[in-house]
Amino acid sequence: VNGAAETTWPWPGEDRPPGPAGRWRLRDTEDGGTEVTLRLTYSVPGGLPGLLADALAAPMVRGHVKRSLEALEKL
Repeated sequence: VNGAAETTWPWPGEDRPPGPAGRWRLRDTEDGGTEVTLRLTYSVPGGLPGLLADALAAPMVRGHVKRSLEALEKL
């Protein structure tokens, strides 16, 4: 990566519909590597039932994201 690169999907900003939005940030490091940052947000539809479902699913989603970033680090 030369410099910084960012990708945002699919609905940046405040007026997005419920669902995921995220940003990858890639930056060069002094040792010639690349620092990768993932910012992920999610707006849950469905009121209270949606919030409860989100609370139950959050640990599983967190684990998937963590394993994905660990796999990326090994590349």
